Amino acid sequence: MTERHPDASFLMSGGDQVNSAGSAQEYTGFLAPRQMQELRFSVTDGNHDVASSLYDQHFATPNLSTEHPRDYWYAFNDMLVVTLDSNYSSAADIAGHAEFLREVVGEHGDAYSWVVVTFHHSLYSQAFHSRDADVIRLREGLSPVLSELGVDAVFSGHDHIYTRSHLMEGTTPVVPAATPGVGDVLVPDDDQVLYITGNSASGSKYYAFDGQKPWTGLWEQERTPSYSEVDVTPEAFTVTTYETATARVMDEVTLQRAPQGPELVALTAQPRCLAGSAYVAVRATNGEDVPVDVTLTTPFGSRSVAAVAPGTSAYQSFPVRSTSVEAGSVTVTGTLDGASRDYEVPVSALTCG
Repeated sequence: MTERHPDASFLMSGGDQVNSAGSAQEYTGFLAPRQMQELRFSVTDGNHDVASSLYDQHFATPNLSTEHPRDYWYAFNDMLVVTLDSNYSSAADIAGHAEFLREVVGEHGDAYSWVVVTFHHSLYSQAFHSRDADVIRLREGLSPVLSELGVDAVFSGHDHIYTRSHLMEGTTPVVPAATPGVGDVLVPDDDQVLYITGNSASGSKYYAFDGQKPWTGLWEQERTPSYSEVDVTPEAFTVTTYETATARVMDEVTLQRAPQGPELVALTAQPRCLAGSAYVAVRATNGEDVPVDVTLTTPFGSRSVAAVAPGTSAYQSFPVRSTSVEAGSVTVTGTLDGASRDYEVPVSALTCG
């Protein structure tokens, strides 16, 4: 693997590191390859791992949840990664997982370009486990939370059939006009999540296709071992899945950040009195290195200023046509190369005397 991917710096397992939870020999086998001793790696508690303390004895997991001791999080390569123990799937367990997600993503999510979640039991797959009662509970309980928090991608296993979901808004698939295929580039909204289910990396078992599911974008079952490579930049998150023996590309999908529009700084909206009349003076400074178009929009009128130079400001004092200004906000829009970004600027109340 490292010969094919010499820049690989991290390994992530979707669970079931062993088949028999209490087998020290299987743990020794899992850790035997040279790459497992050279590269950092993370693990997920699978249903074949859960019944033994050997999992905890072999793996040091950071930032543990106090409620579910195998829920944890870490950050790597501009990704925030939250790992949940999906073996615990009661309503109370799911509420605990959701609370942990909200805690971690709320506190740390803005510091990283991508938020990734891993757990063993796939919520959106093409084999029979998708009909299991615990999976249905997890799907219905966690999917809305993952969308709410702006999670970008979820990696799972358990169902032993490669499945790439459509983008999901909660439990609702966002079905594209074009048939999904290898090489897709997706530009998700903030509440749209991509779910990837890995097949067997070891070749230990494979599950049959269980009938087309409404959430599935692309699936494959060739009954051969496979693995996925994840390439991360601030603008793109690409998952390429390979057949292990031949290096054939089974699937490739990229999450692409939508253009965010230009940065404006020193945004102010100040109420003022002039000769007993109220005005709102709006100012916005171009924080980019190139000219930006700026539009100032208020309840009292608007003004567009083209090609505002770097470090200079667009400005307008808008007459309120009254002796007072109510508290509220104005909108400042910056546009660069067709991408726009809106800023809401607060206005405080003022009465002219």
